Amino acid sequence: MTTMEPLHKKKKQRSHQRYVLRCYHLIREIIGIGDINIERVSTEDNLADPLTKVLSQQKHDLDLEGFGIRYKGYWL
Repeated sequence: MTTMEPLHKKKKQRSHQRYVLRCYHLIREIIGIGDINIERVSTEDNLADPLTKVLSQQKHDLDLEGFGIRYKGYWL
């Protein structure tokens, strides 16, 4: 941002920065207390993959199983 920008834009940016800092510190505090545990999950075990990228059919089937979703043929 340049010094020539209107003050209302700077104020908006500053309030957003304060909001992000509050959220960041809240999350750090919750992690510090131990209410949340952060762990690394490998791609093979990550159930969020179908929501973020294209997968092979094999990986897709494993994710469906992990979600507890079955094909209709299994019910009959």
